[in-house]
Amino acid sequence: MIRRTEHGYPRFSDEELARRRAAIHGVMDERGTRHLVLYGANRFGSAVPWLTGWPVTREAAVIVTPGEPDVLLVQFHNHVPNARRLALDADVRWGGPSTIATVVEALERRGARGSTVAFAGPLTAGQRDALAASFGDVEDVRGQITALRLIKSAEELEWIRVGAELSDRPVAAIVEGAYLSDRQIAAGDVLVTELSAAFWDHPGQVLRTFTVAADPTPLYRELHDVAQAVRGFVGGYLPPVLGSRSRMLEAPPDITFRAGMTVVIQPNVITPDERAGVQTGELVHVTRDGVERLHGAPPGLARIGR
Repeated sequence: MIRRTEHGYPRFSDEELARRRAAIHGVMDERGTRHLVLYGANRFGSAVPWLTGWPVTREAAVIVTPGEPDVLLVQFHNHVPNARRLALDADVRWGGPSTIATVVEALERRGARGSTVAFAGPLTAGQRDALAASFGDVEDVRGQITALRLIKSAEELEWIRVGAELSDRPVAAIVEGAYLSDRQIAAGDVLVTELSAAFWDHPGQVLRTFTVAADPTPLYRELHDVAQAVRGFVGGYLPPVLGSRSRMLEAPPDITFRAGMTVVIQPNVITPDERAGVQTGELVHVTRDGVERLHGAPPGLARIGR
């Protein structure tokens, strides 16, 4: 059962949040840094909500110093009251006219000069330079902080299941509703969907192909059969994200799937002339015995309409 704050917001247990904080402190110990800045902007910066519960609206930064309360700086000023309702374990303040300048001031008050400062999140070059100007070279721990999220806890999986259910619902709705297009959908068309809904930064993703008011042609049956056989994956909204051998997005990482990971299996097969294609797949949970489906939407190539 998902816990709620007195204001009705979902919240992880104290034990879960303590686990995350201890894991972050462990990364800091390994890198020999006393202070860490977690940064996010425009709802991007997954370490900020992971530690505090604040989803990062315009801009947010968290200052982590073991032995002292976390400081959460948010933009805009009128977002501060709501952030205090969500980030119950942090000292929430307005970030001021310049969030990074306020971060520097807060670090100086914590005696950070002369010690190593680390960061994680999408800092701009100017923001990183501002930290370096006050504290010297800053440690980039983005990879280590991201790695902490690859194995999901039981509570995180509970939230992901809600996101998966929300993602399933539009699949059922497609059967009865129309879809926006630059032309009217007609019998014999093929509709490829990629649907993702999130429950507080915990999304599902379900991918399906539908034929409209007609059975699939032999070509589309073959394409879908190939898609079912070849497989592919992305990282469940965390790196790595891989393409096919002919269209690789990045070099294959040295990674072993482990129990507790969530992975989107997403084969997308097209003809060489790129005029026909299908997509299928969904988010799954890696277990010790294989994978667990998180979605309830029926798999396979389906027909909609009469």
